[in-house]
Amino acid sequence: MSNKPKAKGKVRQKLYRTAPKAYRNHQYTDEVLAAPLALVGTGHGHQLAPTFGEVWVLNDLGCHIYCKMLWDVHNFDWTLQENFDNYSHIQEDLTEEERWTRTHNRDARFRRIEKFCRKSGVPLMSIKEYSHTPSIAYPLDEVIDYFPGCREFLNSALSHGISYALYCGFRNINLFGINVEMGTEWIYQRDCVSYWIGRGHGMGARITISGSNRRPMRIIDKKIYGFDRIQKECGVKKTVRLPGPVPRPLQVVDESGEEW
Repeated sequence: MSNKPKAKGKVRQKLYRTAPKAYRNHQYTDEVLAAPLALVGTGHGHQLAPTFGEVWVLNDLGCHIYCKMLWDVHNFDWTLQENFDNYSHIQEDLTEEERWTRTHNRDARFRRIEKFCRKSGVPLMSIKEYSHTPSIAYPLDEVIDYFPGCREFLNSALSHGISYALYCGFRNINLFGINVEMGTEWIYQRDCVSYWIGRGHGMGARITISGSNRRPMRIIDKKIYGFDRIQKECGVKKTVRLPGPVPRPLQVVDESGEEW
């Protein structure tokens, strides 16, 4: 029989209070920067995200799949009334009851994320650092200084995610579950996402968009305007292909593995 004394009561799980120093200082090793970074949204295609390496997940999806950093760029210290008031501008078409329902759901999401990050140690990227949860303050001023003229294009967590990745030095970025094609909020965020994809390409970054439901970020019919467009002449369809190099800035991969 073992003489080891029995533990009294339930052993409490360790709760983490601070994010790793490298994350808080926005400094990543050359090895991490050289490896692919996955940015994962909640749309269709997030199931394709990797389960290893540097994976950043948006919103509370990070509570359910593998991630190294969870992104939710809101103020987790807001009261319910502040939460309600600060979202009025995008909920004008809803009744007051519907707006309060969404407010309570949003607050519940915040509390769920806080609990997950404290127990798992996964850092939360947000607008500021919180004392009660391992968290990182998004370096807004530094990003704006690094990308002159970019302020008006930071209107979503995904825009923040891509800009931050480029700011830190990541040059191989894979997007999963990024659709931004439905709902009023996603529609006005879409153009800014396209802006950051283009800006990343201009910096020499390789940005891959994965998933078949990616209409806003690709040529829908795989025909390059003016070069591959199917045209009609005298009632006969023909494919017109003009000579000259055709730039293809993005590599797009869907579930079938097809690249184009």
